[in-house]
Amino acid sequence: MGFRRLSIALFVCASVRPCVLAAQCPDGAPPPCRGLAPRGVAGPPGTSVAVLYFETRDTTDAYLADGLTEEIATSLGRVARLQVKSPSAVRRAQRQAAGDLRAIGRALNVFWVVEGSVRRGDGQLRVSVRLVNAANETSTWSDAYSRPASGVLGIQEEIARQVATNVAGVLDPAERTRMARRPTHSPDAYDHFLRGNFLLAQRSAASAGRAIAEYDAAIRFDPAFAAAHARSSLTLSLTLDWGWPHPGVSDDTIIARASAAAAAARRLDPRSADAWMADAFARSHANPRTLEGVSEAMARATALDSLNAEVWHQRGWFDFVLGRFAEALADFHRALAIEPGRAITCEHMARVLFVQREDREASRWIDSAIALDPAQSFYFRQRTLIRLALGDTTGARQDAAASVRVGADFPFWGATATARIALLAPDTTTPGAIEARLLAATRDPRNLTVVEVLLVNQLLATAGVRDEVLSRLERVEPNTLIFVSLLDRAFDGLRSDPRFQRLVAASRPPGAPR
Repeated sequence: MGFRRLSIALFVCASVRPCVLAAQCPDGAPPPCRGLAPRGVAGPPGTSVAVLYFETRDTTDAYLADGLTEEIATSLGRVARLQVKSPSAVRRAQRQAAGDLRAIGRALNVFWVVEGSVRRGDGQLRVSVRLVNAANETSTWSDAYSRPASGVLGIQEEIARQVATNVAGVLDPAERTRMARRPTHSPDAYDHFLRGNFLLAQRSAASAGRAIAEYDAAIRFDPAFAAAHARSSLTLSLTLDWGWPHPGVSDDTIIARASAAAAAARRLDPRSADAWMADAFARSHANPRTLEGVSEAMARATALDSLNAEVWHQRGWFDFVLGRFAEALADFHRALAIEPGRAITCEHMARVLFVQREDREASRWIDSAIALDPAQSFYFRQRTLIRLALGDTTGARQDAAASVRVGADFPFWGATATARIALLAPDTTTPGAIEARLLAATRDPRNLTVVEVLLVNQLLATAGVRDEVLSRLERVEPNTLIFVSLLDRAFDGLRSDPRFQRLVAASRPPGAPR
């Protein structure tokens, strides 16, 4: 049985949940966090820009508005003279200060904002856009486009070029060439690609399956569409990581498809960071015992796109599961320097520090993650464990309840948090009852994943059922990806046992601490 749910935070996980509370750094201050990102003393650079998510009246066009926004930002990012805020950071700022351009500009520390609207009807696509000085809300440039509905690629390219010219001045030939680069020349393929991205951002089993179908459709229209291959691969890996069902299709088939799609993306565009990141995730499932090739693929991705917070975040994740904790923390700091408000990166910082038993520092980071995004069940589950370690039983109980309350799509995290709390009352809770509660939280107990088995074992270990824990662990094939789970302090009572030591040694990845 292969590892699945430990890789809980696949690529764009942090960018798709609305943040409803003010951003917070580990020290309680708002981003940019001290030591992570410089505090400007003379205002934002004159070449800094944020592309706000375009508006649309018709919800059926939401995928188009979002896609146009993100692709314009991507095109602007190809001009090295510009400092372009990531779409995920922009979305957070827009939700926190809807309609207030000055507040959005301050939150993002940008001089310029681009705002626009999209409308489609009678076979025509109408896009209005303007470039605004965020400090005084004066418009420097504006335009309106009306083209056939298939003309989105041309509109996107023209808007990006006009914005870049107004912000940075005359573009040199190399810059114009980079900006003119199109991911595909097929309007139909591009439309399916944008639909796939929109569905993927919804983060559910149903939407992920539909996203894969959209990417497959894009590839049928344009087999050379590298970005569609990369996103298809990443989404397939996501279904494995989150334990989403794929009826009638084996995990091995999903892994093979993800690997083939990543290989196609790399072949078609070897300079794509997304392609190499997709390759890393596919390799993690194809080679769970050793993670062979994963570090190399992520190193290539960060070299190709060193200003991409998501790429640094995922490199940090893989360093973490490989037991390279110092490297993981450095990677996460790099991600936060680029994008200070990444809740998932704050949570991962807490996770690494907790494994290293730096509980108070871990507590500060998990507090930041929850302040940024209080809608993630596993954030509360992680804080449950940290608060228990700090002796805050009352707070731990509250977080366990919150994990259950907000985790309807992923009930296992709330169940594990609740089970940890239940162990504090041995007179009313037996190990068997705890395990039954965990099994009931899974959609299909027959498909219990390795990480779930490990979590059950941890709870049984806490309850003191030594021989049963060791016997169950010995039935799990040694796997590099379970190494971090074996460091859980629930296993502390077993660490001196030779049987447990053999298990840890068999799963320890090269370079992991001893």
